[in-house]
Amino acid sequence: MLHSPASPEGHLLPLIGERARTRGDEPALGFVEDGSGTTRTLSWSEVESKAWRARKAFEARGLRPGDRVVLALPTSEAYLSSLLGALWGGLVPSTFSTLSGPATSPGVTSEWRGMVESFAPSLVVGENVPPAVEVPVLSPAEVDRFDPGCAPHRSYADLRELAYIQFTSGSTGRPRGLGLGWSGIQANLAAIARRGPVTDADRVVSWLPMYHDMGLFGTLLTALYTGCRGVYLDPSLFAMNPFLWLRLLHEHRATIAVAPPSALQRCIELVRRRRSSLDLSALRTILCGSEPVAPRLVDGFREVLVPLGVPESALKPVYGLAEATLAVTFPPCDRPPRLDRVRRDAFDAFGRAEPATTPAEHDHVWVSVGEPLPGIRVQVVDDEGTVAPPRKVGTIHVRSPSAMRAVLEGGVLQPREGEWLDTGDLGYVADGELFVTGRRKDVIIKYGRNHSPDRLEEVACSTEGVRHAAAFGAYDDQTLTEKIVIVAEARSKELSTAADRDRLRLAVRGQLQDAGYVVDEVELVRKGSLPRTTSGKIRRRRCRELYLENRLGAE
Repeated sequence: MLHSPASPEGHLLPLIGERARTRGDEPALGFVEDGSGTTRTLSWSEVESKAWRARKAFEARGLRPGDRVVLALPTSEAYLSSLLGALWGGLVPSTFSTLSGPATSPGVTSEWRGMVESFAPSLVVGENVPPAVEVPVLSPAEVDRFDPGCAPHRSYADLRELAYIQFTSGSTGRPRGLGLGWSGIQANLAAIARRGPVTDADRVVSWLPMYHDMGLFGTLLTALYTGCRGVYLDPSLFAMNPFLWLRLLHEHRATIAVAPPSALQRCIELVRRRRSSLDLSALRTILCGSEPVAPRLVDGFREVLVPLGVPESALKPVYGLAEATLAVTFPPCDRPPRLDRVRRDAFDAFGRAEPATTPAEHDHVWVSVGEPLPGIRVQVVDDEGTVAPPRKVGTIHVRSPSAMRAVLEGGVLQPREGEWLDTGDLGYVADGELFVTGRRKDVIIKYGRNHSPDRLEEVACSTEGVRHAAAFGAYDDQTLTEKIVIVAEARSKELSTAADRDRLRLAVRGQLQDAGYVVDEVELVRKGSLPRTTSGKIRRRRCRELYLENRLGAE
C-alpha cells in the first residue's frame, strides 16, 4: 500500500477575501480575450468584487444556500464571477460545456439536456441555452448590472457542506454527477500545493476546460488557493492555434503548465516543424495527466522542449480521477520521468511486471505516475479482492479525504458506500511508485475525453442498413491518444459494391457526427461476423484483437 501523511487544510474563500484586503491592487488572474493573446488582468480586489456581484444576482433571483446552478460559460471573467459568487452564496454549482460550435449538434444538445435533468438546477447561467430546457436562465450581462456593494468577509461556506457537482465525461454511457464536499476540495488543493509545490511565486497558463476537473481544480482553484498568478484562455482558442498557449507560456514566464499527453504531443510536433525562439526556461513543472503518458512523449519532450530551456525534471506524469476530486499521485519534484521496462511475455501472460534485464524490441515500457499525495492511500487489488504484491497487475483502489461524497441519481444525491474507491484502472506498484497500465472497462479515451462504447454503438446502429456494431479504441502512436473505431454489421445488399460500402461508411460517420462524435475509422462486416459470447453479446475486446490482426470477419 502506498500513502503519504496528510497536510493541513485551509478554506479557499477566506483566503481570497484576505488577499483582497491585504493585496487588493496586486494582479491575481488574467483571461485571454482573443486569438492575438490580449489578456485582461484582474486584481485580487476585482476578483472579490466580481464574486459578490454574482452573489447578489443569484439572491435577486431568489436562490438560497443549497440551490443548484449550472454554469455554461466559456473560460472568462464571467465564469470566474459566477463560480465564486455561487460558492460564496452557499449554492452548489456545476460547470457544463457551452453550446456553441460543434457542441450544437443534436446529440450533444440532447446529452446536455439530460445532464440538466439529472442535476435539477434552479438556474442556468449562460447563453445559447436550448429552449427545451425548462430552467430559468441568467445571462452574464445581467450579472454585470449588479452593484457588489460591501462584502461581508465573514460569510463563508461551512467545510461540512456540499460544495460542487462534478460531472464525469460519460465513461458509463451517460455523464454521472459526483457530489464533492468542501472538506474534500480543501484537502485536495492543500495536497497539490504541498506536493507540487505551488506557491504565490508561481505562474500558471492554462487552456483546459473548466468543466474538466483538471481545468477547474488543477489550474483555477489551485491558483486561487495558493495565490499564484493564473492566465486562462478558452479551449476554443487552443483548438484554433495551439502555438498560442506556448507563446503565452513564454510571454508570462509561466512556471507551471498542465496538459493531457495528446495536447502536449501536438505542441511538440508544432515546435518540431518550425524554428522557435521561445524561451521556456521559467517552466519547472508540466503536469501531464488524464490519458496514459507514452515513452514516446518523454522522448519528444527531451528532444524538443528541453532545448527551449525546460528542465528534464519538469515533465510530471500524474494520476487522478474526478471521484477523488482530482489528484491522487504525483512523481517527485526533482527527477525526470521514470520509465520501467518489463518483459512482455510475463506481463501479457501472467500480469507480472518483471524487469527486463536484457532489453528486447517488444518489451513493455511503462511510465511512473509517482506516489500518493498527502493523506491519500493507493493499493492494487487482485481478482480475489486481496492486495496484490509489488509488480503484480491489478485494479487500482484509492482511499482519499477528497473522495466524492455522493453520486447524483435522478436528481437525488445517493451517499457513496465503502471506504475505498474502485477506480476501474489497472496498474502495479514498483519501488513505492504507481504505474498505470490500462482500464478494466472498455472506455475509449480520445484527447482527454471519455467515450462510451455503448453510446457509440447505439448511434451507429441508428443508421439505416446497420444491424449491429462494436466500438472500441485503438492506440495511435502518432497522436498519443486513442482513435475511435466502429465495426458495423450490415446486410449483404448494403455491401454489394464499393460504392454501396462507401455510401454506408459515410452514413455511419454522418450519424455519429450529428451526435457529436468524430470517429477515425468505420469498418464494415457482413451480418453475423462480429464475435459474440454464447449468450449473444458482442465481444468488443475480441473484435479489437481481430481488427489489430487485420482479420475482421474471419470468425
